[in-house]
Amino acid sequence: MERLAQTALDAATGCGANYADVRVIDRRHEIIQTKNETVAGLDIGSSYGIGIRVLCDGGWGFAATQEVTNAGISEAARRAVATAKASAMCLERPITLAPEPVHEASWISPYQVDPFTISLEQKSGLLQDAAGIILSVKGITLAQGLLTFVREDKYFTSTEGSKIHQVFIRSSCGIEANATNENDRQRRSWPNSGGGQYELAGWEMVEKWNLKGNAQRIAEEAVALLSAPQCENKT
Repeated sequence: MERLAQTALDAATGCGANYADVRVIDRRHEIIQTKNETVAGLDIGSSYGIGIRVLCDGGWGFAATQEVTNAGISEAARRAVATAKASAMCLERPITLAPEPVHEASWISPYQVDPFTISLEQKSGLLQDAAGIILSVKGITLAQGLLTFVREDKYFTSTEGSKIHQVFIRSSCGIEANATNENDRQRRSWPNSGGGQYELAGWEMVEKWNLKGNAQRIAEEAVALLSAPQCENKT
Protein backbone atom coordinates (compact mmCIF):
# COMPACT_ATOMS: atom_id res chain seq x y z
CA MET A 1 0.00 0.00 0.00
CA GLU A 2 2.72 2.45 0.95
CA ARG A 3 4.62 1.80 -2.27
CA LEU A 4 1.51 2.34 -4.40
CA ALA A 5 0.65 5.51 -2.54
CA GLN A 6 4.11 6.93 -3.07
CA THR A 7 3.92 6.07 -6.76
CA ALA A 8 0.67 8.04 -6.96
CA LEU A 9 2.14 11.05 -5.15
CA ASP A 10 5.15 11.10 -7.46
CA ALA A 11 2.89 10.85 -10.51
CA ALA A 12 0.67 13.70 -9.31
CA THR A 13 3.53 16.08 -8.56
CA GLY A 14 5.16 15.05 -11.81
CA CYS A 15 2.02 16.23 -13.62
CA GLY A 16 2.21 19.61 -11.91
CA ALA A 17 0.20 19.23 -8.70
CA ASN A 18 1.16 21.67 -5.94
CA TYR A 19 -0.36 19.33 -3.33
CA ALA A 20 -1.62 15.77 -3.46
CA ASP A 21 -3.06 13.16 -1.11
CA VAL A 22 -3.72 9.52 -1.83
CA ARG A 23 -6.00 6.86 -0.38
CA VAL A 24 -5.43 3.18 -1.06
CA ILE A 25 -8.42 1.03 -0.04
CA ASP A 26 -8.63 -2.76 0.17
CA ARG A 27 -12.23 -3.82 0.89
CA ARG A 28 -13.72 -7.27 1.50
CA HIS A 29 -17.34 -8.17 2.28
CA GLU A 30 -19.72 -11.05 2.95
CA ILE A 31 -23.52 -10.83 2.98
CA ILE A 32 -25.62 -13.89 3.91
CA GLN A 33 -29.43 -13.84 3.74
CA THR A 34 -31.82 -16.62 4.65
CA LYS A 35 -35.51 -17.12 3.93
CA ASN A 36 -37.03 -19.73 6.20
CA GLU A 37 -34.38 -22.44 6.42
CA THR A 38 -32.86 -21.78 3.00
CA VAL A 39 -29.93 -19.54 2.04
CA ALA A 40 -31.65 -16.98 -0.19
CA GLY A 41 -28.68 -14.74 -0.90
CA LEU A 42 -24.91 -14.96 -0.73
CA ASP A 43 -22.70 -12.06 -1.79
CA ILE A 44 -18.94 -12.41 -1.36
CA GLY A 45 -16.61 -9.89 -2.92
CA SER A 46 -13.60 -7.65 -2.70
CA SER A 47 -12.27 -4.48 -4.28
CA TYR A 48 -8.91 -2.76 -4.39
CA GLY A 49 -8.26 0.72 -5.66
CA ILE A 50 -6.59 4.06 -5.25
CA GLY A 51 -7.93 7.62 -5.14
CA ILE A 52 -5.82 10.69 -5.90
CA ARG A 53 -6.80 14.20 -4.85
CA VAL A 54 -4.72 17.14 -6.02
CA LEU A 55 -4.50 20.89 -5.76
CA CYS A 56 -3.16 22.54 -8.89
CA ASP A 57 -3.25 26.22 -9.92
CA GLY A 58 -5.58 26.79 -6.94
CA GLY A 59 -8.24 24.24 -7.96
CA TRP A 60 -9.18 20.79 -6.67
CA GLY A 61 -9.16 17.66 -8.81
CA PHE A 62 -9.81 14.00 -8.08
CA ALA A 63 -9.55 10.70 -9.91
CA ALA A 64 -9.63 7.05 -8.89
CA THR A 65 -8.71 3.73 -10.44
CA GLN A 66 -8.78 0.02 -9.74
CA GLU A 67 -5.95 -0.49 -12.21
CA VAL A 68 -3.17 -0.35 -9.64
CA THR A 69 -0.30 -0.55 -12.09
CA ASN A 70 2.22 2.20 -12.81
CA ALA A 71 0.35 3.00 -16.03
CA GLY A 72 -3.08 3.02 -14.33
CA ILE A 73 -1.90 5.19 -11.45
CA SER A 74 -0.16 7.65 -13.81
CA GLU A 75 -3.31 7.98 -15.88
CA ALA A 76 -5.43 8.65 -12.78
CA ALA A 77 -2.93 11.29 -11.62
CA ARG A 78 -3.06 12.96 -15.02
CA ARG A 79 -6.88 13.07 -14.93
CA ALA A 80 -6.88 14.49 -11.39
CA VAL A 81 -4.49 17.29 -12.36
CA ALA A 82 -6.45 18.06 -15.54
CA THR A 83 -9.63 18.33 -13.48
CA ALA A 84 -7.91 20.62 -10.97
CA LYS A 85 -6.70 22.95 -13.71
CA ALA A 86 -10.19 23.10 -15.20
CA SER A 87 -11.69 23.77 -11.76
CA ALA A 88 -9.21 26.59 -11.14
CA MET A 89 -10.53 28.43 -14.19
CA CYS A 90 -13.98 28.65 -12.57
CA LEU A 91 -12.87 30.05 -9.19
CA GLU A 92 -12.95 33.67 -8.13
CA ARG A 93 -9.83 33.11 -6.05
CA PRO A 94 -7.47 30.15 -5.73
CA ILE A 95 -7.83 27.63 -2.90
CA THR A 96 -5.12 27.72 -0.26
CA LEU A 97 -4.58 25.11 2.45
CA ALA A 98 -4.62 25.92 6.14
CA PRO A 99 -1.46 24.96 8.03
CA GLU A 100 -1.66 21.38 9.35
CA PRO A 101 1.03 19.41 11.18
CA VAL A 102 2.26 16.10 9.81
CA HIS A 103 0.39 13.08 11.22
CA GLU A 104 1.67 9.51 11.39
CA ALA A 105 -0.71 6.98 12.93
CA SER A 106 -2.00 3.42 12.72
CA TRP A 107 -5.37 2.28 14.08
CA ILE A 108 -7.41 -0.95 13.97
CA SER A 109 -11.02 -1.00 15.11
CA PRO A 110 -11.48 -3.13 18.24
CA TYR A 111 -12.62 -6.71 17.72
CA GLN A 112 -12.08 -10.10 19.37
CA VAL A 113 -12.79 -12.56 16.56
CA ASP A 114 -12.17 -11.76 12.89
CA PRO A 115 -15.52 -12.65 11.24
CA PHE A 116 -13.73 -13.77 8.07
CA THR A 117 -12.15 -16.64 9.99
CA ILE A 118 -15.62 -18.10 10.67
CA SER A 119 -16.78 -20.54 7.98
CA LEU A 120 -19.74 -19.81 5.75
CA GLU A 121 -21.28 -23.07 6.94
CA GLN A 122 -21.25 -21.86 10.56
CA LYS A 123 -22.65 -18.48 9.62
CA SER A 124 -25.48 -19.78 7.45
CA GLY A 125 -26.13 -22.60 9.94
CA LEU A 126 -26.74 -20.07 12.70
CA LEU A 127 -29.39 -18.27 10.64
CA GLN A 128 -30.99 -21.54 9.55
CA ASP A 129 -31.16 -22.82 13.13
CA ALA A 130 -32.82 -19.58 14.24
CA ALA A 131 -35.28 -19.87 11.36
CA GLY A 132 -36.16 -23.41 12.41
CA ILE A 133 -37.01 -22.21 15.92
CA ILE A 134 -39.14 -19.35 14.55
CA LEU A 135 -41.04 -21.62 12.16
CA SER A 136 -41.84 -24.06 14.96
CA VAL A 137 -44.23 -21.49 16.47
CA LYS A 138 -47.80 -21.94 15.21
CA GLY A 139 -48.95 -18.95 13.17
CA ILE A 140 -45.54 -18.06 11.76
CA THR A 141 -45.45 -17.94 7.97
CA LEU A 142 -41.99 -16.54 7.24
CA ALA A 143 -38.60 -16.37 8.96
CA GLN A 144 -35.74 -14.24 7.65
CA GLY A 145 -32.13 -13.72 8.68
CA LEU A 146 -29.17 -11.56 7.73
CA LEU A 147 -25.44 -11.44 8.47
CA THR A 148 -23.05 -8.92 6.91
CA PHE A 149 -19.32 -8.43 7.41
CA VAL A 150 -17.01 -5.79 5.97
CA ARG A 151 -13.27 -5.31 6.34
CA GLU A 152 -11.74 -2.08 5.03
CA ASP A 153 -7.99 -1.55 5.02
CA LYS A 154 -7.16 2.11 4.25
CA TYR A 155 -3.84 3.86 3.79
CA PHE A 156 -3.57 7.66 3.46
CA THR A 157 -0.54 9.74 2.63
CA SER A 158 0.07 13.27 1.39
CA THR A 159 2.83 15.38 -0.09
CA GLU A 160 3.01 17.16 3.28
CA GLY A 161 4.27 13.95 4.86
CA SER A 162 1.25 12.52 6.70
CA LYS A 163 0.91 8.72 6.73
CA ILE A 164 -2.19 7.15 8.29
CA HIS A 165 -3.17 3.47 8.24
CA GLN A 166 -6.63 2.36 9.40
CA VAL A 167 -8.42 -1.00 9.43
CA PHE A 168 -12.19 -1.13 10.03
CA ILE A 169 -14.13 -4.34 10.73
CA ARG A 170 -17.93 -3.94 10.69
CA SER A 171 -20.44 -6.68 11.45
CA SER A 172 -24.21 -6.92 11.51
CA CYS A 173 -26.82 -9.53 12.39
CA GLY A 174 -30.58 -9.77 12.46
CA ILE A 175 -33.55 -12.15 12.38
CA GLU A 176 -37.22 -11.51 11.67
CA ALA A 177 -40.43 -13.45 12.37
CA ASN A 178 -43.59 -12.87 10.32
CA ALA A 179 -47.02 -14.08 11.42
CA THR A 180 -50.15 -14.07 9.28
CA ASN A 181 -53.84 -14.82 9.70
CA GLU A 182 -56.86 -14.19 7.51
CA ASN A 183 -57.02 -10.52 8.53
CA ASP A 184 -53.56 -9.31 9.39
CA ARG A 185 -49.82 -9.73 9.17
CA GLN A 186 -47.38 -8.82 11.93
CA ARG A 187 -43.63 -9.08 12.38
CA ARG A 188 -41.05 -8.88 15.13
CA SER A 189 -37.31 -8.60 14.72
CA TRP A 190 -34.15 -8.94 16.79
CA PRO A 191 -31.93 -7.22 17.79
CA ASN A 192 -33.02 -4.27 15.66
CA SER A 193 -35.35 -3.37 12.84
CA GLY A 194 -34.36 -2.08 9.42
CA GLY A 195 -32.00 -4.90 8.51
CA GLY A 196 -30.33 -5.70 11.80
CA GLN A 197 -27.82 -4.45 14.32
CA TYR A 198 -24.61 -2.91 12.92
CA GLU A 199 -21.46 -2.48 14.98
CA LEU A 200 -17.76 -1.79 14.60
CA ALA A 201 -16.89 -5.23 15.96
CA GLY A 202 -16.13 -8.83 15.01
CA TRP A 203 -17.93 -12.16 15.24
CA GLU A 204 -18.28 -11.69 18.98
CA MET A 205 -21.10 -9.21 18.39
CA VAL A 206 -23.15 -11.91 16.66
CA GLU A 207 -22.66 -14.19 19.65
CA LYS A 208 -23.51 -11.37 22.04
CA TRP A 209 -26.93 -10.80 20.45
CA ASN A 210 -27.80 -14.51 20.74
CA LEU A 211 -30.04 -14.91 17.68
CA LYS A 212 -31.12 -18.48 18.46
CA GLY A 213 -31.88 -17.59 22.09
CA ASN A 214 -34.32 -14.86 21.00
CA ALA A 215 -35.87 -16.61 18.01
CA GLN A 216 -38.82 -18.22 19.80
CA ARG A 217 -39.62 -15.08 21.78
CA ILE A 218 -39.94 -12.82 18.73
CA ALA A 219 -41.97 -15.51 16.93
CA GLU A 220 -44.44 -15.75 19.83
CA GLU A 221 -44.65 -11.96 20.03
CA ALA A 222 -45.40 -11.70 16.30
CA VAL A 223 -48.22 -14.22 16.64
CA ALA A 224 -49.56 -12.44 19.74
CA LEU A 225 -49.74 -9.16 17.83
CA LEU A 226 -52.29 -10.71 15.44
CA SER A 227 -54.91 -10.80 18.19
CA ALA A 228 -53.71 -7.85 20.27
CA PRO A 229 -56.28 -5.04 20.75
CA GLN A 230 -55.72 -1.83 18.83
CA CYS A 231 -54.17 1.03 20.75
CA GLU A 232 -56.75 3.59 21.76
CA ASN A 233 -56.67 6.83 19.80
CA LYS A 234 -56.52 9.92 21.97
CA THR A 235 -56.29 13.53 20.90
